[in-house]
Amino acid sequence: MNLNKPVDNLTKVIAITLISSIVFRGVLPNYTSELILIFVLSLMLISKSKGAFPKNMTFVISWTFVYILCVFLTGFYIRDISSWLTYIIYFLIGILIYLVVVFLLSSKYKIFYFMEMYTKIVIVISLLTSLAHILYLSTGIHVFLVHVGATVRSVGFYGNPNYYSVSLLVGLGFLLSLYSYGVFSKSRLSRLIFLYLSLFVLFVGIFLTFSRGALVAAIVLLLVFFMINYKEFLNIRSILSGIVLMVIIIFIDAQESQVLVQIFEQTMVRIDNAIYGTGAGRYTIWEDGFNLFSSSALFFLIGVGGNQFINYNEFNIYNHVHNGYLRFLFETGIIGFILFLILFLNMFKRTFNLMKLTPVSPVFYAFFSLLIMALSNDIFIIKEFWLIVGLISAWYNSGESTGL
Repeated sequence: MNLNKPVDNLTKVIAITLISSIVFRGVLPNYTSELILIFVLSLMLISKSKGAFPKNMTFVISWTFVYILCVFLTGFYIRDISSWLTYIIYFLIGILIYLVVVFLLSSKYKIFYFMEMYTKIVIVISLLTSLAHILYLSTGIHVFLVHVGATVRSVGFYGNPNYYSVSLLVGLGFLLSLYSYGVFSKSRLSRLIFLYLSLFVLFVGIFLTFSRGALVAAIVLLLVFFMINYKEFLNIRSILSGIVLMVIIIFIDAQESQVLVQIFEQTMVRIDNAIYGTGAGRYTIWEDGFNLFSSSALFFLIGVGGNQFINYNEFNIYNHVHNGYLRFLFETGIIGFILFLILFLNMFKRTFNLMKLTPVSPVFYAFFSLLIMALSNDIFIIKEFWLIVGLISAWYNSGESTGL
């Protein structure tokens, strides 16, 4: 199929606006991203008022409102109504993103364009942020793209290293899929060079966030990608290209040895924290969370309520769950967790063929990376997750079911 079919200018403008409202949201005025979503969705609905609406939208919309209903059931005993309402708003915003993506990306060509633009934008952001990080370590000049605390961490335009790392993970997943489809270049050598350089920029960007969950997710994602596509890379040209790139990188690193020493020291601090400090503390939080979850039949069934977990200090809980799966379980109980499993299985089925062990959607790698990172962060309430859900549905609606 022709992957370079022209995309109309309106779609391009809306796609870039949507991407920018997400990846630059940390430096935009409050609620700018949400207002953009509402405005764009209004345009989509007006344009579709006399035309055909995208199919297969019912499941995600129905799921969201059933889940919100489940959260509403906890309203009788919540301890902080403001944070509880905020939790509900997370999912309403998620549906806005989902609808915009499904309405906007009505063909596979538009989906590829969106993924390509997102990938290129986050690669540029990663490059700028990494340079700002190195600039601070080598000269002490502080740029807002970097947060200086106990550890110097890249934050991009998010202001938060963990959320910034999610955008890079999504870009990494898109990059791997676009490479598999040959979107970037028809020349195999050019594709390899672009892949390796882009992987390096994104991986360094993820590393400099010092987000342990994102780094683990990136490594696992690359391993899965190379396992699925091992035949593509087991050849002399691919191996030589990788060796040449590594030599260049090592040479450049050698010129910045002091910077490398500082990065190494900060890495060791993060590893130490993972074993003995904040990381180990998460295991204690999870244990206390299970004590809370099992302390009441009501908590077991429908949970303590959205964003309410941190309010139960009598169970020695003074922090957030930092695990997307356990957050569903603790805050919406076994019913909410089952609802999550239904959503997860539906999305997974639309992206991966278990019988053939091969992806059937270009969104699979990005989706998979978020599933891994959710083991240590609250991923399922952020905008990027709903962006991925929308892309999965948009691709499914396009009728494509061929493997990567």
